[in-house]
Amino acid sequence: MGLYGFAKDKIRMNRTKFFLFLFLCFFLSWLIGNLIFPIQEKSKFFLSLLGVFFMFFGIIVYEISTRASYSKNLYLFSQIFLISVLLKITLFVFIVILAIRKFGYEKKEIIIPALFIYLIFTIYETYFLMKISHQKVS
Repeated sequence: MGLYGFAKDKIRMNRTKFFLFLFLCFFLSWLIGNLIFPIQEKSKFFLSLLGVFFMFFGIIVYEISTRASYSKNLYLFSQIFLISVLLKITLFVFIVILAIRKFGYEKKEIIIPALFIYLIFTIYETYFLMKISHQKVS
């Protein structure tokens, strides 16, 4: 076991670690939306909802990717990764445009913080998907 067991554990992305870091990403996004940028309460609420959306999106991608990593189809994991990135950016743009046009949020208040929140969750999503892709089928 020794060093091999340590290296294998270092690569593995277990569920507890995933949820811990996902919660930390949400907390960081909450800080961005509530403390760093001087914005109105209405916009803070929207940015908090955006963080919740990214949390649920990340959970769905994690569950699907974990299952796909054990598939015999070598391209399935890559396809899921590409689809998730495309879907995430499309939904993000749609949600921000909808918030500005339909619900009257000030674009100067939500666009920059929303991009920071998007980047936080996208960086983490890329990280955990890389960890999952390196898991070996036991």
